[in-house]
Amino acid sequence: MVCGDSGNDDVYGDKGKDTVIGANPKAQRPGIGEVDRLTGGSESDTFILGSKMGAYYNDGNTKDKGLSDYAIITDFNSKQDFIVLSGSASGYRLVTSPKGLPSGTAIYQRTAIEDELIAIVQGTTDLSLSSSYFNYI
Repeated sequence: MVCGDSGNDDVYGDKGKDTVIGANPKAQRPGIGEVDRLTGGSESDTFILGSKMGAYYNDGNTKDKGLSDYAIITDFNSKQDFIVLSGSASGYRLVTSPKGLPSGTAIYQRTAIEDELIAIVQGTTDLSLSSSYFNYI
């Protein structure tokens, strides 16, 4: 397992199967105010974007889109990698990443007013929340 800490982190896996976490999972609100770059490596990797306690990178401000705190997954391979999200598929939506941010698929957590950006999966446009590469806890 490789983990980031508070602040903006570049987190790299190594050869082999890695669990990659950009935020400090022990923080009171993991990922708040940080933009983390997550790179797994060549084999099957798992990118953790939440826990049973909630989604990482969600600042709790329902009037804010979360453009100042999110993860960037740089090398996701849908044939071998996994993304772990808190909750269920119905709590998220996938769209093209916002203009001015890295290109790819944006993962937004649904909220009452303004959905919250949790992550951008670079270089992808055809992800599905119901696919087996998404796991929910």
